[in-house]
Order: sequence, then structure tokens, then C-alpha cells
Amino acid sequence: MPKAKAGLEQVNPLVIDYYLGWNSDLQTVGRLLIAWVILECEDRALDEGRNINRPRQTGAKFGDDWVRFVIHQIAINCRKSKDLLDNRVSFITFNYDLSLETLFIKV
Repeated sequence: MPKAKAGLEQVNPLVIDYYLGWNSDLQTVGRLLIAWVILECEDRALDEGRNINRPRQTGAKFGDDWVRFVIHQIAINCRKSKDLLDNRVSFITFNYDLSLETLFIKV
């Protein structure tokens, strides 16, 4: 594994997925480690009750509310409910996020 660590440090990829794509021999362990880090972050976020990647906001009314942003993008410029069907919104996601599930649990 020292060779893999040295290679990762030398390349210093902007996106780990690119590095794993070019190094197929590391994909299995890479995916395992990514899943591990995500699970640890989710556990910590649940303990702290906030997204740990965002600084604490003082006086912020909505905080880290990307669901509100998405709904706004879907509904923008819609005057009637049928306009929602014509409003095309595309989603590209790169990382798994439990924010939506967490929101539904609170409801």
C-alpha cells in the first residue's frame, strides 16, 4: 500500500473518482475507504445536528437547506401548477448525502 499512498500524494487529484478510474487495482479498497469516511461523517453530523462541512452560522434562518434551493429551482417562473411540468431541471450528483432522508425523518 505504500506505493498507492505515494501515488495518491504525488497526483493529489481534485476528485478521488478520477484517480480510482485510472488505477483500477485500487478501486475496491478506494470505494471501501470512501464509504467509511462518508459513514463517519454522517454519524458525526447526526451527533452534532448539522452538516460538519459548513461553519456554524449565527443568525441564519435556514442554515444548510439545499432542499429549499432545489424546490425553488423547480418552481421558479411557474405561475400555475401545470407550469411545473414544463420547467426542466437537471440534477447531477457526485456524492451521497443523507440530507433529504434526514429532512423526512423530522417531518
